[in-house]
Amino acid sequence: MAQFVLEVLDGDRQGDVVSLAASHRIGRRPGNDVVIADEKASGVHAEVVKDGDRYVLRDLGSTNGTMLDGRRVTEVVLNPGDIFMVGRVRIVFRDLDAASPAVGAVDDPSMAMVRIDTSRLQTARPKSSVALLLSLLLAAGAAGGYVWWRGQQPVGEAVVAIGAKGPLEVDKNRLRFGACEEEQGWNLRFAGSGFQLTGMANTGSGGFAAVNKEQQTDFAVATTSEELSVLPNRTVQVAAHVRTEGAARVAVRLHFFSSLEANPFHFRSGTMLQESESWARIEAIVAVPPDADRCRVELVAALPTGGAVKVDDVAVLDGPAGGELLQRKPEEAASTILSTGSSVVIRSMDKEEPAVLLGILPGAAPPGLEGLFEQGLLTFSDLGKKLAVECDARSCTATAEGVETLQLLFTADSANSLMVLGENGFSSTAAASEYRTDMLLLGDRATRCLVMLPAKTDLKGKLANGQFRLTVAAPQVLMVLGFRKERQAAQELLRSARENAQRGQKGLALDQVRELSSKLPHDVELMVQAATLRSDLQAEIAEIVRQLGKDLDDAEFFSTRGGFDRSARGLEDLRRRFSEANLPDPAVIELLYARATDHLAKLDQQRSAEERERLQRMAESFDQAQKAALAKLVREYVTRHLPGGN
Repeated sequence: MAQFVLEVLDGDRQGDVVSLAASHRIGRRPGNDVVIADEKASGVHAEVVKDGDRYVLRDLGSTNGTMLDGRRVTEVVLNPGDIFMVGRVRIVFRDLDAASPAVGAVDDPSMAMVRIDTSRLQTARPKSSVALLLSLLLAAGAAGGYVWWRGQQPVGEAVVAIGAKGPLEVDKNRLRFGACEEEQGWNLRFAGSGFQLTGMANTGSGGFAAVNKEQQTDFAVATTSEELSVLPNRTVQVAAHVRTEGAARVAVRLHFFSSLEANPFHFRSGTMLQESESWARIEAIVAVPPDADRCRVELVAALPTGGAVKVDDVAVLDGPAGGELLQRKPEEAASTILSTGSSVVIRSMDKEEPAVLLGILPGAAPPGLEGLFEQGLLTFSDLGKKLAVECDARSCTATAEGVETLQLLFTADSANSLMVLGENGFSSTAAASEYRTDMLLLGDRATRCLVMLPAKTDLKGKLANGQFRLTVAAPQVLMVLGFRKERQAAQELLRSARENAQRGQKGLALDQVRELSSKLPHDVELMVQAATLRSDLQAEIAEIVRQLGKDLDDAEFFSTRGGFDRSARGLEDLRRRFSEANLPDPAVIELLYARATDHLAKLDQQRSAEERERLQRMAESFDQAQKAALAKLVREYVTRHLPGGN
């Protein structure tokens, strides 16, 4: 009975073989039977389905289509040897029992072997058939002594024929330009003074060098210009041969990130900065973070004056099981820690507030490492220090040993709604500024984090390289990432404010909205709703003020005391019902009230003058009638009740 399989010919899964059962789906999403880490592949791209004694390839509405023999297909019957493409990855449909030649077989019979890597064969059924077992044995036999010889080589070590010349060839190196013989494939001047080609090499005819002559930048960074595809939760090994001079130090690292522009995730890990007077191999094995599907290699050099670094034979390999695995917190915790000891990323597990801390770095650098510090490339391990992070159900605590300050890295968007706790609650603060507080809230809909300190501490914010860097003058910080309790309190306060507004108690409603904004601003969506309610209530107040202003204009035109009086009493009532903090424009209301009361005062003065003049004429009439007592009585009334006359 024929045993059909799918073999992946390209990409990070090159050599993987999947035994076909009834149906297999292929795509970029983790739930597929064959996961393809290629941005040209759709989430669920295609499927291979058994139809009787044949297999059918179906495209599942993919964006870029499924290709067979250079043409786009929707549904086609597969024949053994057919090669189809999902994104940019080739997959061959094989019959293991057929004596078909291997793809890419070599001419030298002593080096010939079956292309299928039987150790990577994945069966779709619990029990393998006898035919499959025989096929595996035949494939292993076809490999002959070559496979045995390869198996004796250590992982990542050189595989070179005796007497060969030229660059070191690293078995299964995914980095095409790892020989460092030319600049192609590299951005040698990525940062600092950069690297350059040199004739000094570990193997071959050349390598890369970074040198600090007098008054030059004290660091250099080179990076691969091409991205490598990686699969989350697998391990990757990065290695290089290095040599240093004059107290210079060098590290080789992997920079993981997501191909999705909307995902701000970045994670760096690798070797620490180290010296080596002669050529030495440095390497690190790290796990691919859950949110990453791409990575680049970074060569990082610390260059004191007169220092030099040489790099050659860079390799990126699929790492073995284990290695420097990332720590993960259980589901009941508020966050997940991704840490390798030198790099830390914290992600909240609260779907409503998915906070993201891009990293925690030393808050200051010793002499000679300032350049790397400014680039955000200085780690605790480079200083010989350690950083410990622990999380509970609501928060994470980061504690550094041997340093006095920490630098927290967030996305630049996190600084858009930065709030600092002061004597009157939380208030908005400019990101690029200095503040002294024991509690700071930052983030928007993408990130949210409350930074808490044991006591009031100096903090400094800075925006650089698409990040918000928060320097804290303390070796320990508590970061609250879950705000369910605060969210519930804010929801209750907002509900009460809405009810009071409907009952006409708009002043109380505005007071409650202001309390929410100053004491419970943890939930961005509730803050937006509270701001909307505040805006609606202030719009009603503004309309009342507008109408009172119109009444005042009419009163001035007709010079009616009643109009001035209504305007003044209306404005005075607004000031009594609403505090100045709740009024949309207190200065305008104050000016209108001053206008109304000034007119009233002038009218009252005019009326008093007229009354005083009338009574004075009356007193004079009493004098002429020789009624002195009545004249005196009138004059006393004027003096007592209508002062200001002559």
